Amino acid sequence: MITHVNVVEIANATNKMINENKAIIYDNCLRESDQLQRENSKIKSAFAGNIPPEQQLIIDKNNQRIDYLVKKLESLFS
Repeated sequence: MITHVNVVEIANATNKMINENKAIIYDNCLRESDQLQRENSKIKSAFAGNIPPEQQLIIDKNNQRIDYLVKKLESLFS
């Protein structure tokens, strides 16, 4: 027999799983974004002021991915 207490317990367990999944997604997005930003910084430092076009393409691609990750992070909390 399903009681109100059982429903609440199920809901609490579900919310805990959802929050744990959000935490994993958050950590993964943050880790990847940090790595991409470090890569961009290394490129910019190596070619200070005179970034070759092929390196700029890498920076642009990384920035697009960072933008995607930021939107994904924002969606976790909306």
